[in-house]
Amino acid sequence: MAPAHSKTHDTGLGNRNLLDKIDKLRELGVSKQIALPQLVVVGDQSSGKSSVLESLTGYYFPRSVGLCTRHSTEIVCRREAIPSIVVTIQPAEATPERAELARLFRHELKELKGQAFADVLREAARVMGLRSNEDSEGASFSKDVLRVEICGPHEEHLTVIDVPGIFENAQDGISTARDVTLVKSMVKDYIKDSRTIILAVIPCNVDVATQTILTYAAEADPEGKRTLGVLTKPDLVSENATREAAMDLVRGKRRDIQVGYYVVKNRGADDTCSSKEDRDLEEKMFFGEEPWSRLDKSRLGIPALRIRLRELLMDRTKSEFPNVRREINERLAEAKAQLEALGQPRSTADEQRAYLGKIEKLLVKTDDSESGAASDGDNSEDENDTRDDLYDITFPLPSDEYGELDVVLSEPCRCPAPQDDSIMKHLEQLYLKSRGFEMGTAKLLIHVEREGRSIIYNPSFDRALNKVKAERNAKKFDDLKVCLPLDMENTDVVKYDDLKKAPSPAEDISATSCIIHDVLQSYYEVASARFSDMVCTQVIDYVLLGANNSPLNVLSANRIFKMTAEQLDMVAGEDALSKSAREMLKNDIKLFEQGRKVLRT
Repeated sequence: MAPAHSKTHDTGLGNRNLLDKIDKLRELGVSKQIALPQLVVVGDQSSGKSSVLESLTGYYFPRSVGLCTRHSTEIVCRREAIPSIVVTIQPAEATPERAELARLFRHELKELKGQAFADVLREAARVMGLRSNEDSEGASFSKDVLRVEICGPHEEHLTVIDVPGIFENAQDGISTARDVTLVKSMVKDYIKDSRTIILAVIPCNVDVATQTILTYAAEADPEGKRTLGVLTKPDLVSENATREAAMDLVRGKRRDIQVGYYVVKNRGADDTCSSKEDRDLEEKMFFGEEPWSRLDKSRLGIPALRIRLRELLMDRTKSEFPNVRREINERLAEAKAQLEALGQPRSTADEQRAYLGKIEKLLVKTDDSESGAASDGDNSEDENDTRDDLYDITFPLPSDEYGELDVVLSEPCRCPAPQDDSIMKHLEQLYLKSRGFEMGTAKLLIHVEREGRSIIYNPSFDRALNKVKAERNAKKFDDLKVCLPLDMENTDVVKYDDLKKAPSPAEDISATSCIIHDVLQSYYEVASARFSDMVCTQVIDYVLLGANNSPLNVLSANRIFKMTAEQLDMVAGEDALSKSAREMLKNDIKLFEQGRKVLRT
């Protein structure tokens, strides 16, 4: 086990400034995004952890209120020339409503005692949504944090967080099984990060092996390098065996945590008016008697614990400060990049109108470029610029900053090799799933086919049909050809008898099918060319480009100017998901920029 005090720490302005920066980051709310070095007091209910917190800070909470263990409480002590006490709330959820409630809750007190402080705690419970008694509505526990900042010329720099105590069984009218799970989750969340120093509070009069908090601490800190055990209630130990077991922990005979164990004496339950000096004196007298006097004095009492905690916090802050600064810069750059990827905001009518105007200009520019009206001569460079502008509307790529992306993004697509199994089964499944969508088109085609007249006046059809017939007859004659003797020079001829035996189309069903096929094939050759021509002339040129309601005319400057706010929002407004993401990114950027400013001061 490491010695109680391995070195003497400098408590000068440099170290105080470092701790002040961490506290200011926590006050801004950076700790919700990035883990910060901190001291967290955890333990089972009735373990005495709230008394440890009071003894460390020297300020006692009104016990009659009974609210401090129903939410996390952060006490920040700073050495400042001007005394001040400020009580605020840090909401767990960053919603506008919760943020506004927390902003309105701010109290400046002259002292942390009396009815004034009790009233502040009751109001804090109300703002957090906690019920005040068994009959009122509300939650039993809250994830919000009550922050008490204490400044004065005689204060020692220390920040400690008290988390609600762990309990296993719900109590009717007071707590539920959901509350049990909630508190355990809160404790695990606070101690899981490697930058957190865990103060595991354990009563001396219980079996250490039964304490749930040691199990949680071992899971979060397997090596035991950031866990410090605090033994409480030594005056309540009546059995010698239990007392010796607690003393063995202080001596280091149990090596589950490297930092070791300390033992402190709690203030009595009926002691509501003793001062900090009175408490320290009573504790010193208690540990001066047998058998506690046989233990190392550097591990006895609140003063020794306070010194050790300050050392641990400073060590952790010094080692993690560069990582915190680096992480803030990385998260800031990441948030800015994500916000830039969303493009310009389109929440107001002016922003939406400007967005549509940009698209309208690009479409006109593209149309001029395609028609050759943009410039005379070679305009390939302008065409490329226009194409890039259109692409950047929805697919902005940082090609200038990351030139290597051109090689990566321009790689040709590689299709997978064909499978051995037949694709027909897969196509059949797709066909069965897609049936029904084509009914509207099918009904139209059936109506045209049944009611319309089969008329075609294109002379190309006759030429195509005669060509197909000639090819088919030539193939049929090839099957009837015979070869004459050598003296006829191997000339191919068709016997007249075979030709008479050939069935007529009316008698041969297959021949009729061939005739129909020839007609359809000839018609397809003519109709396909006509279809392509109609797509270009009617669909593209007339409907898409020339009609009054074409996209180019819809996005004309005049049409955009006349659009109402509702129409603009429908056409160019952002969806709810994008709006939410943009707002969150803006808040993150503001938070990280404030944090970076704190680190630079």
